[in-house]
Amino acid sequence: MRPLITMSKFSYQRLDDLFDFFLLKKEPILIKDIASTINVSERTIRTDISNLNDYLIDKNAKIKLIRQKGYILDCEDEKKIIDWWGNFNKTEGYSLLGSLEERQNYLFALLLNELKYYSVYELMEHLCISKNTLYMYLKNIRKTLSNYNLKLINNTNTGFKVIGTEYDKRKAILDLFLINDLQSYLVGFTDLEKLFLSNIDLDLLNTLESKHLYSLQLLNSDFYHKNIISTIALAIARVKEGLTINEISIEVPKLMDHALDAIYSFLKEVENAFSITLPINEINYFILTLSINVPRLIKNPKNHPSESSIIVDELLTSIYETSNLDWTKDKILFEDLVNHIENFIKISSIDKERKNPILSTIINSFPFAYSLSLTHLGVIGKKYNIFFSEDEVGYIALHIAGAIERHKAKTQQLNVIIVCGGGFAMSKIIESKINKKFPNKFNIKKTYSYAEFQLANISDIDLTITTLPFTQENTPTAYIDMSNIDKAIDDLKYYLTDDQINNNVMQLFNPENFYYFDTDKLSKKDLLVKMTGDLEKQNIVSADFVSSVLERESLQTTLINDVIAIPHSMTMSANRSRVSVAIFPNGIQWEKDKKCNFIFLLAISKTDNEITDNLYDLILNLIDDKAMTKQLLKAYTFHEFKNLLSIL
Repeated sequence: MRPLITMSKFSYQRLDDLFDFFLLKKEPILIKDIASTINVSERTIRTDISNLNDYLIDKNAKIKLIRQKGYILDCEDEKKIIDWWGNFNKTEGYSLLGSLEERQNYLFALLLNELKYYSVYELMEHLCISKNTLYMYLKNIRKTLSNYNLKLINNTNTGFKVIGTEYDKRKAILDLFLINDLQSYLVGFTDLEKLFLSNIDLDLLNTLESKHLYSLQLLNSDFYHKNIISTIALAIARVKEGLTINEISIEVPKLMDHALDAIYSFLKEVENAFSITLPINEINYFILTLSINVPRLIKNPKNHPSESSIIVDELLTSIYETSNLDWTKDKILFEDLVNHIENFIKISSIDKERKNPILSTIINSFPFAYSLSLTHLGVIGKKYNIFFSEDEVGYIALHIAGAIERHKAKTQQLNVIIVCGGGFAMSKIIESKINKKFPNKFNIKKTYSYAEFQLANISDIDLTITTLPFTQENTPTAYIDMSNIDKAIDDLKYYLTDDQINNNVMQLFNPENFYYFDTDKLSKKDLLVKMTGDLEKQNIVSADFVSSVLERESLQTTLINDVIAIPHSMTMSANRSRVSVAIFPNGIQWEKDKKCNFIFLLAISKTDNEITDNLYDLILNLIDDKAMTKQLLKAYTFHEFKNLLSIL
């Protein structure tokens, strides 16, 4: 071990500890809690914060007091501050590792990977940190361990040690260290991963896996293949140290015969190559791992073979009934979902949830598809006694997102009517010119005289083409100037572009449903009740709309990227479509520990289902445009807001 180094970045060690503390915190902390953690008086903490701020002013950072909430580190560029602190630690020898997270993770890994006890002073020396910082790390570690049925004990005479079953320790190691960073995970092993695998030859293991398991087609998914190789590597490394699994509480499924033959051949050579003997529980551990990551290798469970088809049929029918989106005849979607749910049922039979490594990406990139999947799978799952976790909903949402994109490509035609004041013959000329200029782009459903148009009950129309100068509230109108008919028809091309799609979406926003709040005192529920109440007064939604919105919010937050929330009802039940917008420059508490600045409450009717995904696209573009987000936070009026939003 390296000797203890007492060098401080600031004038004394406690300031270093205090700065470490604030870097780890994402929410304001009461001074009494800071004093308790650092183990000094509140008065001393105030003095330390004042001294610390003298140093931080050159870094455009400050420990800021938020009234009634506590202190928090406020800085223009958090990454720059963390890099500065980490670079100092590396260059000045303060720690073996750079950032705070790296040091805490290294300590965590050290405790999980060892059977021995570590004294306080051994850990302080090993990481070159103070006692206060060490205890702060240990507090965080203890909290995380509780999620894995593990405990961090402190023996007065010998020190700290993690206790629990070997199975739970491996689960913690895999989740927290081997599968933590997806991109790094897929392309190789990091130095921290190698800490757990330092006693085995990973290249040899990969060679053996390719030789014996290639026929099982494990390489179809990088993520699940890496899960398998990481799990078996960890098992070998632990067995070599005499750390074996004594019991597996989960039922181990039966695999297909050809898969079992390949596994036994592989494990036999593993035993010879690494000079180990694998007990039956270790063999079952590997079979379980393979089952979870490649469920198609499991022998068919006892469920009825057509159950997956029935579930998919009900899912697509339910989506159609509640949103008017008809994918019941989409063979690609149907077959993909049946295959996926068949494999999911196999995994459910061993009471094991798969992790979805790109869940947050799916939620943020395909919120409409995810919301559709979430609301309908909950009901179907209860009927068939199947629990669809958030991870599993994410996988199914990907298939739904694919259907949305395919459907977009097939439904580029706009449904239009022609209102012509020049008689039947002139309307036919206009129709003929449109079809010649834009073949298969406009679906002309009917032509009307103006008198017929006023009496007609018209729905499901994307555009009204008229020779008369009038406008409509809910449907775009294209005016045909008969004195220049060819140019007017040529101008219809603008209704086929993304710009026109955005124009259709922009019509969903209205000044009556725009709110700008300087306060952060309003609760999420109070806000939603107010916004839905105003929509009800305008006869846009019915009285039960608010309960439907709150029910959807209870399933899972509609917050995206800690900036925007998109609350909506369980079904597309609005009388007519409208987007209600609330802006909070200081944020509104949306979840227990998360705020957001923009709320887009969606009230969508079934007839507008086709533009819903475009609406989500517009909102997601706002998330990606940081400069626009800052400008919109200053948009006090609806006019300013709409002008800015139309630029996206």
